Amino acid sequence: MGATGDNSASPVVLLTGGSGYVGGRLFPLLENQGVKLRCLARNPEKMRPALKGATEIVRGDVLDASSLDEALRGVHVAYYLVHLMSGSKDFEKEDRQAATRLMHNGRARRDRVGWPPHTNTGRTDGREP
Repeated sequence: MGATGDNSASPVVLLTGGSGYVGGRLFPLLENQGVKLRCLARNPEKMRPALKGATEIVRGDVLDASSLDEALRGVHVAYYLVHLMSGSKDFEKEDRQAATRLMHNGRARRDRVGWPPHTNTGRTDGREP
């Protein structure tokens, strides 16, 4: 699902976790800032009704490295707002791995994607609270 109209002068912003608590409040603000917003979603069909028509949705998952390359194409800034709540006993470890996978993706390094401060509702540094 691509964006309608191409405003290549606008920065491209990738939002992961757009269906979550923080991301769900950030994407409307980004949509109103004049950026080209791209959301990474496991289920784009579920996310589409909440977004404006110009917002692009890329099917993918932070746990699937192969899906990140397309999501990061042309991105200037990426927000990682995912908090994994999988059935795994070590979801904190998976969360750290997913954030690292996104940030160290070859395309992200090659395109020099900017990263705002890491925001997440869970700890990602491996230390106990």
